[in-house]
Amino acid sequence: DGARVMGRPEWWIGLSEYDYRSNLNLTYYHHQNGYSLTEGMRAVEPDILIVDTKWRQQLVEDGYFSSEPGFGVYDLPREEFENFLDPAGTSLAEFSDPYHGTVEVYAIQ
Repeated sequence: DGARVMGRPEWWIGLSEYDYRSNLNLTYYHHQNGYSLTEGMRAVEPDILIVDTKWRQQLVEDGYFSSEPGFGVYDLPREEFENFLDPAGTSLAEFSDPYHGTVEVYAIQ
């Protein structure tokens, strides 16, 4: 239906018919443009978010958008994410599987 979908990079293979964006792009937008998480989300304009356990593990209280080498560079601010999702997101589905843990799907307004 032309929806733009954002989630972890692992999901794009099964969703290749959609305009798929990785949530790791939020770090790129921050380091290249100085965007906050909310500004990055507004730039990407996802219609659907797929938030799985790995994405939830990226959400931290401190040390987000690190400039230090390593995977911590992809850590995102938990409070800002929740503040974005609360008014903008409508839950469409939630399920669990042994590999991905809990998966939440949201429509973004």
